[in-house]
Amino acid sequence: MRRSRPFFRTLCVLAALCLCLTVSCGARLLRDAAADTMNAEALYDAIFASLQSGDAEIILRDVEAEDAAAAFDRVLRDHPELFWVRSGYTGRTVTVNGRSTLTFAPILSCSGDELTAKRQRLDAELEAILTAVDDEWTDFQKALYIHDLLVETTEYDAETAALPDDEYSFTTESGSAYGCLVEHKAVCAGYTAAYQLLLQALGIECGSVTGVAGGISHAWNYVNLDGAYYYVDVTWDDPVNLGGADVLTHEFFCVTTDELLLTHTIDDGETPPECVETTYDYYRVFGLYLADYDRDAVFEKIAAALDDGSVELKFGSQAALTEAFDELFGRSEIFRVPGLTDRYGSVSYTDGASGLVLRIYFVQ
Repeated sequence: MRRSRPFFRTLCVLAALCLCLTVSCGARLLRDAAADTMNAEALYDAIFASLQSGDAEIILRDVEAEDAAAAFDRVLRDHPELFWVRSGYTGRTVTVNGRSTLTFAPILSCSGDELTAKRQRLDAELEAILTAVDDEWTDFQKALYIHDLLVETTEYDAETAALPDDEYSFTTESGSAYGCLVEHKAVCAGYTAAYQLLLQALGIECGSVTGVAGGISHAWNYVNLDGAYYYVDVTWDDPVNLGGADVLTHEFFCVTTDELLLTHTIDDGETPPECVETTYDYYRVFGLYLADYDRDAVFEKIAAALDDGSVELKFGSQAALTEAFDELFGRSEIFRVPGLTDRYGSVSYTDGASGLVLRIYFVQ
C-alpha cells in the first residue's frame, strides 16, 4: 500500500487586480465569501458530501490547503465506500483582497456513467453478502464470517503490489473495496477497505491502520467487539503457499497490540486504539490455544482435528511453539497421535509469521 503525494500551488493576486472566479462543471462551491471560517467538522462534512456526489472539484473559501488535505484524508479513512477517490489530489489557492479561494481536485479513478455503474455493482455485492449474515449472530461471529469470506473469495494482486509508486493504486481498483468485493482481486488496502465497509454496514465499529509489515507499506484493521478493540489483518490471513494454493488462516484475527507488533510496525502519527483484550482471540474461542507446550493437550487437539484435514494451534510464547515443533517434528512424536497413521500417510506443517501459530496438514 502506498500513498500518492499531494500537490498544492498558491497564487497571490494583488488587491488591485480584478479577478472573476467561476465554478466549473463538476465542481462544488462549499464556502460563501461572506461566511465565517469553516471549522474542522464542517469542512469534513462538506468534503464528504462533495466526494459522495462524485464532484470533480471542490471550491473552498478561506480554507487553508493543509486543513482541506487533513479533512480529505480523514474522510477517506472513515468512508471506504468512496472507492473511486484516490489518496492523491491537486489544489490551487487564489488570494484576492485578503480572501482566498481554494480549488481542491481529488484524483478519481472514474466518473459519470462509469462511476454510476460501478457503484451499482458494488451495492449489489454488498447486498448479497449482508443478506447472508444472520441477524442472530454475535458481532464476533459476523466479524469472523466476513474475514473468512474475504480470504476465500479474494486473490492477492501481487502484480499491482509490485508497481512503482507513481502507478500504484491509480491503474487498478485493487487498492479499494470495489477491487476486493467486485473484482475479487486486491492488495492490502483493498482487503482493509472491504472489511471496514462490511463491518460498518453491520453496525460494528471498524477502522484502518497503516504501517510496515514484511518490509513494505501495509494496511490492516482494528475492530470493536463488545467494547474491546482487536487487530485484524485479513491480507496476512490469506497467504499463498509454495504450491500456489490459497490458504485460510486466523493468525491475525482479533490479536492484541503486543502480538501484532511481533510482525508489524505502526506508522508514526497513527493513533489506533490500544488492543489488550484476548477474549475473542480466534484460538482461545475455539479451544486451540495453549499457554505452554503440553504434549497430552496437543495430542488431544490434533486427534480431534483428523476429520478436518488440518489444524491450527496457537501458543502463548515463541518458546512454547519451538518446543512443540522440536518434539512433534524434530523427534517425529506427531506420529504417536492416536489414529493419525491409520488414516494418513504423512503430515506437512508451517509456522506462522508471529512465531506463535503452528499449522499442521494431514496428507493421504
